[in-house]
Amino acid sequence: MKRLIGYLMLLLIGTGCSGQVTASSDEIISNVLASNKDIGSVYSEGEMLLYIDDELTEQVTFEEYVSSEGQRKIITSDAITNQQSMAVNDGETMVIYEQGSDTAHSIDVAGLDLPTSFTQKEQVTAMIENMKDTHSFEIKGEEEVLGFDTYHLLLKANAPSSIIGDMELWVDQKTWFVIKSKTISGETRSEMQYEYIDFSPTFPVDTFTLDLPDSVTIQPLEGGNQAQQGTIAEAEEALETPFYVVDQENVSIREIEVYSFGGEVNRNEVTIYYSIDDDPAFLLSVFPTPEGPGMSLGNSGEESVRGHAIEYMEEIRSIMWDEDGLRYSIIIENPDVSFEKALEAANQMTLSSEE
Repeated sequence: MKRLIGYLMLLLIGTGCSGQVTASSDEIISNVLASNKDIGSVYSEGEMLLYIDDELTEQVTFEEYVSSEGQRKIITSDAITNQQSMAVNDGETMVIYEQGSDTAHSIDVAGLDLPTSFTQKEQVTAMIENMKDTHSFEIKGEEEVLGFDTYHLLLKANAPSSIIGDMELWVDQKTWFVIKSKTISGETRSEMQYEYIDFSPTFPVDTFTLDLPDSVTIQPLEGGNQAQQGTIAEAEEALETPFYVVDQENVSIREIEVYSFGGEVNRNEVTIYYSIDDDPAFLLSVFPTPEGPGMSLGNSGEESVRGHAIEYMEEIRSIMWDEDGLRYSIIIENPDVSFEKALEAANQMTLSSEE
């Protein structure tokens, strides 16, 4: 299930240039974003690739069904693991199922814009929306891709600490559909290529349903992940160790939440919300340091917390570091709280056992 959601974040390459560009990069981006508001019905097929340190770690083919009424169905097949996953969103409920499992997961999505409800086009345009202030845009040329005349765009990150690195897009000049994309962020490169697109499909009435085996039970995904209000002592118990908390005279705790995640995530997590002089300031999230490919943090320069290198994500104003088996993340909520102030608070933390 985690892979299926992750695949919706992945995006590939192009062919030769030709002709004179007839639109500015700002005009193209504006049209791409505007086109996402009225997608209509689309059926598409494509492939996604994920590389870590130039090693291919995931190769996934996908089928996307999108109705003009807002229904979505996505089927992904992993060429490496031979695993197939499916997700259906009927506008009220999303059901996610991984072939061979005895459990499917449902999410109540009524009135929500969850990332897991996005097709590749919707996911890419959501990313572009968040990149307008953190990336520069330029047109590299016009190219024919999959029989479409496209604009080839380069989105260049303004800072090396950007959570989303450099991106290339190939955008259809008529429909503003993103035909291909390629994203590089640190050691990770993700690529996406549509191989077939039908802008006027006819769907059978049962398209946006899942025919699950009788032995499969549907479990609400949010049921096991509800936050529990807690205390510092209960947070310590959940993490099974003391952890660092903010300790400054004018900083106070508003709320403490303790999460228990099952499935592939399988961890406890603590989130503490802080105020400065009674105004919401930032939140601190703490959980066991994840392991495996792509899980390590980057290095955002000379700044550190108690000698530990930090990764700063400018888009969400997040400071992250690993310390004594735990991963810490401070996300700044208040625009009046500077990076320097949050970093100072991190360096002045004390262990929860000393509180």
